[in-house]
Amino acid sequence: MIEDLEAARPGTIVVLHACCHNPTGYDLSPEQWGRVIQVVSEHELIPFLDMAYQGFGAGVAEDGAVISHFVAAGLPVFVSTSFSKIIRTLRRTHRRPAHHLPGRRRGHPCAVAG
Repeated sequence: MIEDLEAARPGTIVVLHACCHNPTGYDLSPEQWGRVIQVVSEHELIPFLDMAYQGFGAGVAEDGAVISHFVAAGLPVFVSTSFSKIIRTLRRTHRRPAHHLPGRRRGHPCAVAG
């Protein structure tokens, strides 16, 4: 992945899974994220973080921490969060009826500029 990021032209938007990569479920370590952030910064890439599974990995705060690292590095960042999966899971955990429409995506796009 690092080689691909290094080969990308400045201004390229790169889509990265912030946690629980789909379909592998793989998560980068903090050291690996540090390297990704360094390469994104050095090569003037535009990160787009997809967080469809926040809370399914180490926890809600832990899974979302990578966003703070990009912001702390002074990088502009786009983030897309999806709530349909986590809301359904939280509803099951707390034994409440799910208030969502099956097959419908719920999400929230956001942009952070430094």
